[in-house]
Amino acid sequence: MESHPESTILRRLLTGSVMSIINMIIGIAIALFMTPFLLRSLGDRQMGMWILVGSFTGFYGLLDFGVTSAVSRYLTLAFTKNDTKACNSYASIGFFIFLIMGTIAAFIAFLIAVGNYFTYRKTVDDIGLLALVIIVLGINFMLDFPLRVFSGIITGCLRHDLNNIREL
Repeated sequence: MESHPESTILRRLLTGSVMSIINMIIGIAIALFMTPFLLRSLGDRQMGMWILVGSFTGFYGLLDFGVTSAVSRYLTLAFTKNDTKACNSYASIGFFIFLIMGTIAAFIAFLIAVGNYFTYRKTVDDIGLLALVIIVLGINFMLDFPLRVFSGIITGCLRHDLNNIREL
């Protein structure tokens, strides 16, 4: 990695900060406008299930265990030393760890969905739909989780602006 003057680094950090604020404002605006639309479209019961499952899958983020930060840190060190082999190694190891964690998360979602389905199938009307949504979101998380290594790479290169665009 070539040496960057302080003005380039400052510009990257400022752009990343501005993009982070824009990302947050757009997220709030989307949530404010989509909530009434989803409530009318889905109804109270399905909206409640949507929120329940969304809250449940939000805890999958805890499976990160700081790996994204570790990948960012070590990639930054490797980039500053212009060590391509180390960069590839850290990115590959991070991807493999996230792949394993994503697979574990999907397996846990499958177990929870199947367990709840067989436990509550006679007492809860929409348990089949709830189980299906949990499985689909678990698979989505399994596919999305390994991509976190790219977030670590982008952060390691001080390109927070690109990371915010990716999130948006």
